[in-house]
Amino acid sequence: MKTLYNLTLFEMAQFFTEKIGLFWTFLFPLIMLFFMAQFYGSIQAPADAEASVAIAEGMSNAISQSRANTSALALATFLIPGIATMALFSVCLYGVSLTLVTMRRMNVFKKYQLLPINKFQMITAFVLSRSVFMWIFSIFFVFVSFFMLSVPFTHVNWLALIATCFLGVLTFISVGVLLSNFFSSPSAASGMINILYMILTIISALFIPERVYPDWLNITMSYFPVKAFAESFRWAAFNEVGAYNITQMYAVLLGWFIMTTLLAITTFRWHAR
Repeated sequence: MKTLYNLTLFEMAQFFTEKIGLFWTFLFPLIMLFFMAQFYGSIQAPADAEASVAIAEGMSNAISQSRANTSALALATFLIPGIATMALFSVCLYGVSLTLVTMRRMNVFKKYQLLPINKFQMITAFVLSRSVFMWIFSIFFVFVSFFMLSVPFTHVNWLALIATCFLGVLTFISVGVLLSNFFSSPSAASGMINILYMILTIISALFIPERVYPDWLNITMSYFPVKAFAESFRWAAFNEVGAYNITQMYAVLLGWFIMTTLLAITTFRWHAR
């Protein structure tokens, strides 16, 4: 247990030496949030214009303010879960997978083999060290996104949100670790991760209404971690249940975490092929 604890602390310290990883983990999601908020805010502008016309025609300020608040909340309910899911998923895939592939390519794991540790301790320490920072950032991301979109925190179930972010981060990192075991070079890993990332984010309806997709695809994607996290996040942050069973969404995340962790430990390699 002490070995695992020390190894986790070492991996946490190593994380701060990866400048590119720090950018993709902490700055890129905030930049993406800013531009997405500007983009969707411009689409939402006609609703605000209608509210202004209503005031000019003599309607009460209370009604106009209510419409504006409803518009902002609808935008946030649609936008924030999608951006949070896409940001965490991209950070875990690119940051985790590419980091491990590069470390294996440069034979960094040779140093670990000199220590009295096994594959289980190595992967567990890596997952825990990354999950701590990403979990803290995910909560910080919620505060920033609510502030940028001027949305009150009245609908947030904080206990559920903390649990959702923690479970989602663990699941996404485990997926990233598993993917890293099948590639020998960062270029090959990057190409396949790009394809996987784009496919899952598009068909999971993060920014496209579900009605655009056939029912069978929506049902199928609800058993994948990207969709499960987005719906769990939406429920925890906005109390929006939607068409999905929240218990099922948590079960999907937990199942993927257990499955990918076991597979990652089984297929882990110390050396590149």
